[in-house]
Amino acid sequence: MKTTGFARALVLVALLASPRAGAFEFAAAVGMDNLRGNGVPDYAVEARTGPLWTRPRFELALGAAVEADDSDLWAGAGPVLFFPLGDRLRLEASVMLGGYGEGEWGNDLGTEFPMFRSQLGFSVAVAENWWLGLMANHKSNASTAVDNPGIESVLLVVAHRF
Repeated sequence: MKTTGFARALVLVALLASPRAGAFEFAAAVGMDNLRGNGVPDYAVEARTGPLWTRPRFELALGAAVEADDSDLWAGAGPVLFFPLGDRLRLEASVMLGGYGEGEWGNDLGTEFPMFRSQLGFSVAVAENWWLGLMANHKSNASTAVDNPGIESVLLVVAHRF
């Protein structure tokens, strides 16, 4: 996967995050990918809509994300659940369907599409409209291909609500 592909995906997510497009939160993250292997730096951006469905204990939104390391690229979209824990803390869970590019020396995950990402996280409000958190995710083809090795990432996330 060439850098220009990642740049295009990054621009797409940034456009989705503009307030005019209806997004209420934009997140950027840095961490480690391939935790069971050689461990490489990992970077991600994500745009999330405002709540589409609200209940006393959770909010449901939609998100679009791009995640890349030195060779691999994943991009996808899907539901995001937020579970507020008081005024300053929250849990987050998401499952997104997307596509995956292995790149020149990336991880063979069995297929390019479909590639699912499940993510759990915890964040704290550090200032008005700013969140700092830790996320862990798993990307795999969910046994839609013969080979399904999967890969894990841990990311430090900074998010801003618009």
